[in-house]
Amino acid sequence: MATIQLDHKAANVCAYCRVRKQRCDRSLPRCQRCAAKGRECDYSPVIDTRNPEPEPLFVEQGDCGSDLSYRGKEELLHAVDEWMSGVPGSWNRLLELVHEVLDLAEVSVAEIVDEFTWGIQRWLPVVDPDQILAGVQLPPVLLLSIFLITRKPCGHGEHAKRGTLYETVKQMLVLLQGLNDTYIEFVQAGIILAMYEVGHGMARRAHLTLGTCITMLNLEGPHLLSGNWELYNTPLRIRVAALVLDRIIPICTPTVNIPLLCPTTHPITKSVSLALSASSPIPPLSHDPVKKPSRKLQIQAQVALGTGRALQYIYALQHDDPDHETYEEVERHATEVVQLMVGKQEGHSWFMCDAVAMSFSALILLHQSRITHPPTPDLDLERTDLRTQLALKYSRRMAWDMCSVAMTKVAREPKIESLPFAGLACVWRAAVVVAETSSMGGFGERGGVFREVDLDDEEVEEMGGREVGVGDVTGIIPVLRRFEGRWGVGEVFRKGIEDVLMRDVFMDVDL
Repeated sequence: MATIQLDHKAANVCAYCRVRKQRCDRSLPRCQRCAAKGRECDYSPVIDTRNPEPEPLFVEQGDCGSDLSYRGKEELLHAVDEWMSGVPGSWNRLLELVHEVLDLAEVSVAEIVDEFTWGIQRWLPVVDPDQILAGVQLPPVLLLSIFLITRKPCGHGEHAKRGTLYETVKQMLVLLQGLNDTYIEFVQAGIILAMYEVGHGMARRAHLTLGTCITMLNLEGPHLLSGNWELYNTPLRIRVAALVLDRIIPICTPTVNIPLLCPTTHPITKSVSLALSASSPIPPLSHDPVKKPSRKLQIQAQVALGTGRALQYIYALQHDDPDHETYEEVERHATEVVQLMVGKQEGHSWFMCDAVAMSFSALILLHQSRITHPPTPDLDLERTDLRTQLALKYSRRMAWDMCSVAMTKVAREPKIESLPFAGLACVWRAAVVVAETSSMGGFGERGGVFREVDLDDEEVEEMGGREVGVGDVTGIIPVLRRFEGRWGVGEVFRKGIEDVLMRDVFMDVDL
């Protein structure tokens, strides 16, 4: 029986025939042409030397949503470097890249600016409202930082701390710090970046980022420290924003002691204080779009100054560093700020919620610090003065009422990102203090620092009536989880309360 001859062929033509565009029989081990010339055949596959399709600037990342690609990062940083080197057209190129990123992310400038205005700008006045109202084109670096802070994080909390977009904005600002001149839009972007960091539980990074921004402002000299409130200029607005965020950072860090970057003696603090004292009294409530921001800015400045005194005293107390002010002076001033905020016409509206919450959070922290760091070291909590105990008792009652309002608001609001971050964060910090002081010390049936505070029924009713129990504190956990889904720092507040709930000693306290 005859056998069938099998010819083994190479998968592709040899290199010699391919280069000469000749027919190749692909015989193994050599084709006929190479065999006739005594050459070795190279049947290596052809490598496509054409440029592959470039990676998009913004890409999907599975369950973690989308993020800036490596190419996007490189091109943005390269554009910044070229602009710093004076390459013609590089600024426009940077702006084009930022808008391309937004297009790929399927968001518009109007959308992110609107969200930024409702959730951030209302309490952090870092952008001139005229730019927003008039639809002025925002500088690319500032626009990219606004895009960053309005991005909702994925379910993995750590990703917000190491996302490519976040790293790129941070590196861009580091590069721009090398400029001889200070550009206001870069300081604005830096403040927004610091806000992003504190919002996602990176308080130490936020402290460093904001510190750089404050240093850049100080290098500008006294012409930006005019103190003329009537000018309503952008630099003064930015200084108020820096003061506000400087106070928010330590409020958002229950487990870490962070000092103020702008204490009462700092030039920026003095500048804002001078501007406030030189201005006319805070104007009455107005629905005029021009007058309303001016009123809010003055209120924010007043609260930032008052809150700063309390936080500065608390830090000094915790580090055994005598402050130049007495507790009575600081407590009286902090109380006056709270009364001023609550007494205003819109004091119970969301227009004022961040100012009220910040001032009240600082006050309850001050009362707590007086209990945990009594003036005489050999006195225990039972012997702490009655007035301080009553002050903490009263502020706890008010803090929980404020927390209850916030919980209701969050439960009813379909988009939590539209609620002001500062207002909610300050409320949650006050809630942590309420939980912590409920189990402080464990003295007697009534618990903690309140063993000696005996109030009759009428006095209890006057202070709010109802006790705060375990069920109340437990009820805040689901709300904090929802807040945590937008702002990672919510985990810090949630764990602070959960740690209290896990303790064996958690006793109801008369409020």
